[in-house]
Amino acid sequence: MVALKMNQSELARKSTLSPQYISDLLSGKRGARMSVVTLTQLARALRVPPSRLTEAVANPDSSSTGTDRRKALARA
Repeated sequence: MVALKMNQSELARKSTLSPQYISDLLSGKRGARMSVVTLTQLARALRVPPSRLTEAVANPDSSSTGTDRRKALARA
């Protein structure tokens, strides 16, 4: 997200997901599971392959999935 200079509101708009969903996802309030459709929507909005978003969850470097998720989205 940072590399694209996109804030949460823009990501929500481009992915057609709600701003609250994006906020909950980034803060770790939502679990690590999401539908393939949601993953695809996020990946398209960030212009990355869906696998890029699953890397941190599949190979966590820390014990906090919320932190891993934020890192994955920030790198995207």
